[in-house]
Amino acid sequence: MYRFRDFCFMLTSGRIQAMAEGILDVVALPDPVGRVLKRTERQDGLLIEKCSVPLGVIAIIYESRPNVTSDAAALCIKSGNACVLRGGKEAFLSANAITNALRDGLKKAGLSEDLVQLVQDTAQKIREIDEYIPIIFTTTEKEFALDSYGVHAMDFLVKPVAQAPLDWCMKRLRETLSSPASLTVRCSVEGWQTCEQVILLDDILFLESIRNGSLVHTAAGEVRSGQSYSELIRQLPKTGRFWEYGRGTTVNFSWVDLILDNGEIRLKNGDLLFCSRRKLKETRMAYTNYQFMVLRKEGVNA
Repeated sequence: MYRFRDFCFMLTSGRIQAMAEGILDVVALPDPVGRVLKRTERQDGLLIEKCSVPLGVIAIIYESRPNVTSDAAALCIKSGNACVLRGGKEAFLSANAITNALRDGLKKAGLSEDLVQLVQDTAQKIREIDEYIPIIFTTTEKEFALDSYGVHAMDFLVKPVAQAPLDWCMKRLRETLSSPASLTVRCSVEGWQTCEQVILLDDILFLESIRNGSLVHTAAGEVRSGQSYSELIRQLPKTGRFWEYGRGTTVNFSWVDLILDNGEIRLKNGDLLFCSRRKLKETRMAYTNYQFMVLRKEGVNA
């Protein structure tokens, strides 16, 4: 005789059919990816569109209801996202069977089966890879989530999700993922003393690796640091604004005026840099992409 809890988690033929129908209902929904949210035409005729795009990776923590596994995975795939699922331990075997079926289906469709992953790790373990997971959705109570998982409240959107907390969460998310505005450099002073100097990214012309450190060229002059070139580069935002055009040399595209066929890079302050022919084509393409990104942002904010 089954206990009530066991009965709730049992996969019957009717429930499996209901899950399949639920996936088909999601398939029939309009495609949320690529919708044009805003369109702007510049005076030069360039058309700029703001489109909906996937979040990336979404972690979903839910209770012991196996059907949530298929529902959550279907919604994530439909919206172009990968998902990391963590259901209740009581129904893990059922959730695992559903996940394997979904992964087999993805593989047969020519997609990566890793778009859907089921983990037994706790939410705290999941957050060790938080740089790859923008948002965690949980269906539990907020206080229990905070006490049990030890994750900051901004990571949680608790059912039911009202518009106000959703807007707040997305605002915090944008602030968290936004690019830094400055570079912190350790400089040597008298003797063995060191000090930290904060340099605005807007003021950086280019950086280069030198013996026993690195050199940051700014609009106001040079800043010598004992930090390695690679250490400073890791602080820079990965937005396409800074580009390594040569070994141990990185330029700020916002200061670039022209890149000529002979590899000459002319900066807006009059400085000249030189790019090797081997790297020239790639550098010019990166600069074109950066210019387009700037124009697109200007058009969206107009």
